[in-house]
Amino acid sequence: MDIHRLKMPKGLFAILLFTLTIQMGVAQSYDNVWFLGESLLLDFSTAPPKVSFDAGALNSFEGVASMCDSVGQLLFYCDGGRLFNKAHKFFSGWQVMTKWYSSAAITQGLTALPGHESMYFLLQLTEDQQATNPLQLYLTVIDMKKNNGEGEVIITDSLIGTLFSEQLTAIRHPNGMAWWVIGHKNKDDTFILYSLDITGVSSRIEQKVGRNHELFPSYPYSFGEMTTNNEGSIIATISGVGKVDLLSFDRCHGLLTEFAEIDRGLGNEGFLYGLSFSPNGKYLYAGEGFGTSPDRLLQYEVKSGNITGSEIIVWETPLDSINKYETFGQLELGPDGKIYVVHYDQDNHDAQTKLGVIHNPNEKGLACNFVPYDIDLFPVEKGLGLPNFPNFRLGKLMKQEANAGPGKAICTGETTQIGTPDATSKMIYSWAPPDGLDFPNSAQPTASPTHTTTYYLTAIDTTICPEYGTSHDSVTVTVKSNCHIQVVPVVTPDGDGLNDHFEIKNLRPGTEVQITDYLGRRVFHSSNYQNDWPNGSLILSQGVYFYWVEDPQEGAFAGRLVVGR
Repeated sequence: MDIHRLKMPKGLFAILLFTLTIQMGVAQSYDNVWFLGESLLLDFSTAPPKVSFDAGALNSFEGVASMCDSVGQLLFYCDGGRLFNKAHKFFSGWQVMTKWYSSAAITQGLTALPGHESMYFLLQLTEDQQATNPLQLYLTVIDMKKNNGEGEVIITDSLIGTLFSEQLTAIRHPNGMAWWVIGHKNKDDTFILYSLDITGVSSRIEQKVGRNHELFPSYPYSFGEMTTNNEGSIIATISGVGKVDLLSFDRCHGLLTEFAEIDRGLGNEGFLYGLSFSPNGKYLYAGEGFGTSPDRLLQYEVKSGNITGSEIIVWETPLDSINKYETFGQLELGPDGKIYVVHYDQDNHDAQTKLGVIHNPNEKGLACNFVPYDIDLFPVEKGLGLPNFPNFRLGKLMKQEANAGPGKAICTGETTQIGTPDATSKMIYSWAPPDGLDFPNSAQPTASPTHTTTYYLTAIDTTICPEYGTSHDSVTVTVKSNCHIQVVPVVTPDGDGLNDHFEIKNLRPGTEVQITDYLGRRVFHSSNYQNDWPNGSLILSQGVYFYWVEDPQEGAFAGRLVVGR
């Protein structure tokens, strides 16, 4: 694959270069309200979603965008040429696009993203007036604190790039603040990725991977959906007639690698158009469209090893009253975990008054419970489109933190264990200095320093990228040279009178003792130890244990204890 990184002009989004707090709201309900068609509104604050008619000023055949705040209250919506606030008025600072056609007839022509607590991004693919050239990508920036809370456009229609197909999606960056904006070069095998944050577009990556995207040579640009799984680790995109490319995505570096291909071998009789992953990412749903035979809603098992062969037909479109077949438009995963499917009559573009719903998309085959025509939108017309939402609930990558454990104290010549157990077995450890450690690359080495030493731990969580998976901690082992009491670190409870009990020589009254096994589980505790552990009735497994002793005068110290026979 070829990868080219291009530096953006320094002054492109200079207005955004100031310190902001990135939005990390816990509710993340930015997709709570969907606008579509002729001012239809679906409100997901109820189950099933509430349908409202004449709810705004929208009029779009396909490309739409809507955005709520983090708790699900409507902020704005857009049909490409027009941007409306929650009061259904034009935004202050918005200029209706006159040079470019509305993106209302483009599959994924619009998407909106949260920036910080008041700032939002609107990304828009547009075509020229002749509709003969590839698409252009524009950025609009909205500040919702301005204009008395109704919002104001502070950057309008800034050109980001050209030569795009219809597909557009976004994945949250692992830092939880920026976004990867992902498009595809028209009639080419090149993905275009932008890193977008409060400073604007900070980087651009071009990467040749997957198949050439072209459905019909005579059409000016490629179309069909691009979507991602909820983890942001796999991208699926329509790449040709009856073809889908699935690619693994590295959120840390914005890199794609080929994962799998679907190839149904269709000619011009029909092609795949809409796509959506199940919430658990196990299944990919695809809608077949625009053919002369029955069109199908299909399910594929993403990691089956033979994804094309895993195809299951969930539903076929019936003949209509004039012996024509319906088709499927876009698919979209809702905030309720269900997938919403557009029913579309290709012979009567304005007759779409229902949505199908996949109620249990995590289930295989017909158990997914697809109900066609489940939501009645009559008498309002809606066309092919649904809002194009990324997964707003995908947060920053979380790592397992380094934990060097509590401080320890030992007497000269004794040993102790530091660190904590690795619950995942997916960590890399490094202790420094290595002096006095038996295994300096383990989670819990045994330390036998000759003098008081602070050990520094570096831990790398290998499940995520190193720059976000590395953490540090430290622990100090204090070595006491004038210990009055002495611990015998060997127990052989065989009844021969030698080392049958854990012995502390010069034991003082009120000495507290705790014994743990190698997993850190407490097996014994006494606040006034009498040199009597283990007792005769206790069956004790052989192996390594650890003691913690607190002497009333000398304080606490710990070490390793070997139990044998």
